Amino acid sequence: MELAPQIIRAKERKISPLYWLMFVVAAAAGLGVLVVEYEVLAASMLIAVPIALGLIAAIIRWPLFGLVLYLHLSFPILGLNRFIAEGVPYGLAVDGVLLFTLLGVIFSAKREDVLRMFNPLTYVMFLWFIFTALELLNPEVLSREAWFFAVRGVSLYCLQTVILTFILFNKRHQINQFIKIWIGWSVFAAVYGYKQKYIGLTEGEDQWLKLGAESTHILFGQLRTFSFYTDAGQFGAAMGHAAVFCFIMALGPFQNKTRVLYLIGGLITFWGLAISGTRGAMFVVIGGGLAYLILIRNFRFLIVGFTVGLLFISFLKFTRIGQSNYQINRMRTSLDPNDASLQLRLLNQQIIRGYMSTRPFGAGIGSAGYWGQRFTPGTFLANMALDSWYVKIWVETGIIGLYFHIFTLVFCLYYGFKKIFRFNKDPRLRQQLLGLYCGFSGICLAAYGNQILGQLPTGTIMYMTMTFFFLVDSYSKEIDEENQPQHAELAQGLDSNRELQRDSSNDGPAELPEAV
Repeated sequence: MELAPQIIRAKERKISPLYWLMFVVAAAAGLGVLVVEYEVLAASMLIAVPIALGLIAAIIRWPLFGLVLYLHLSFPILGLNRFIAEGVPYGLAVDGVLLFTLLGVIFSAKREDVLRMFNPLTYVMFLWFIFTALELLNPEVLSREAWFFAVRGVSLYCLQTVILTFILFNKRHQINQFIKIWIGWSVFAAVYGYKQKYIGLTEGEDQWLKLGAESTHILFGQLRTFSFYTDAGQFGAAMGHAAVFCFIMALGPFQNKTRVLYLIGGLITFWGLAISGTRGAMFVVIGGGLAYLILIRNFRFLIVGFTVGLLFISFLKFTRIGQSNYQINRMRTSLDPNDASLQLRLLNQQIIRGYMSTRPFGAGIGSAGYWGQRFTPGTFLANMALDSWYVKIWVETGIIGLYFHIFTLVFCLYYGFKKIFRFNKDPRLRQQLLGLYCGFSGICLAAYGNQILGQLPTGTIMYMTMTFFFLVDSYSKEIDEENQPQHAELAQGLDSNRELQRDSSNDGPAELPEAV
């Protein structure tokens, strides 16, 4: 009985201001020592840690915020080394956002949204991830640490993004949000690319070129613009992807103001493609355009579109008009089968074919390209230029892995084509899905020439896009539920009309109204 008053008195006892002053002085002294000892790093940590903790709490509390943040981060994150501190693994921030978003989903997701996750796309991507995980047991693997870093772009990000999109981003209006973020960042990236091309580079960008990128990004005295993306190849493909979508949306059933805005966005991003000097990105436009002409189900428009495309290709292939313009000249070489760069790629693939003949499961994920040079420098694959995304998958997972990976993409293309071809309940939504599908098709085609599919931000856009294809039935159900009250009111009105007619027939002919 005597304990309760003691607890009450302890709670009522206030901490002396002197103790607070001593705490503040000690904390300030400790922070001062850190800043003096570690300078900028310590000061950066003091700012970054509270922000990071706040973001983690917000992501766990609102997982949808985490998914949207991941979409935003996908655009500038890999280019931050050229703007802020070098050597910092900024890409790991994406891993953290995805991890905490998944954690937040575990605590807050609704049952019906979780059930939506169990569908053929998730199963296929899960099997692909398991296959890549088993590559750890591949006896050809030289560095398992390289696997940890490289598997993220090959399969892990894909599986995580698909799961989170099914659970959190499954409503029709959220596609509009996705499009605004994607096209907004793409237009900004193109404009920043103009700044690089016509005004100049920052000190960090110039230093990045001097450290080794100059050999691939300055050709014949011309800068291949890379904006804030990883390189010019990724930038060009991303610009082509956005341009295809914008041009298709400009042809859709929207208000004139909306169509003009999309047309302007398409022109801005298409010129971003041109100044990137990425010839393979032209196939994003070609592949996306062909997919659109097939899907629209309009024979006359198909003929017109095919004719325009053929004229454009003929202009590049069979004329010398505009040859003095570097951008046009660069695009023209993409259609030249005798181009020296193309011949070198084919020669490299012949050499790799001999190396891979005895390795059906490849040399291990992370054994080639950037990760190979970082973790196993001096090896055959680390020094071999791969160029193609499919060649990279072939080298790292073998012919079996390549067939499996191509199957996942063809599976998405087939399912998306089937669903979008039949969907007609919302013309505007159908046009959005058409644009997404055609961009997806173009990237799949252009990935043969560049390692673009597994890199940010293209990978994020592709993974979310393929999920939208498998949500078409959910969109149809959502539309039916929205129209159900209208149908009910219409049915009620018809029933009332029938009752009035029945009553009037029983009561005799109705009186005619008096003339006024």
